[in-house]
Amino acid sequence: MTVPSADEPAPVTALTKLTELRDLAAKALQCWQNGDQKAAFDAVNASMPAAAAAAAALNVLIELDHSQTTDDNVTDAARQAVRSAADRLVQDADALNMASAEARQAGLEVRTEDLRRAVVIAWQHGVDMPVIAADAGLETTTVEHWIAVHDLGPCGGTPPAG
Repeated sequence: MTVPSADEPAPVTALTKLTELRDLAAKALQCWQNGDQKAAFDAVNASMPAAAAAAAALNVLIELDHSQTTDDNVTDAARQAVRSAADRLVQDADALNMASAEARQAGLEVRTEDLRRAVVIAWQHGVDMPVIAADAGLETTTVEHWIAVHDLGPCGGTPPAG
């Protein structure tokens, strides 16, 4: 399973994850119809991280769509996306603990990537790093690292305009 990059637009991420989910569901159905219950279970198990990623990508699109054109609304929507991604990571961690090790690892990677993506988007919309860190429940140094890694500007600098 691939995790989309922060540079990939949210609609592309949503489409990619929905397509992956469709393919895994089709595989599970085909395996079930062929009497291979183990392979059907494996396909369903593999679909959980894809479903979580698709839901997260769609949620980001919905949250951004709800924000109007004012800067305050965009900033609020970006901050809400960070809080939502952090909440999903915490909530899904418990559920993922019941999945296979591979599914758990993939699910946590997807949720962490969702949070990192939301952090980067908030930074791009002018939210200060300490505010992002508080919204995400992260150390400020983690936020600085995520932003620096993606070459979006110097740590401690000002966010890119626009």
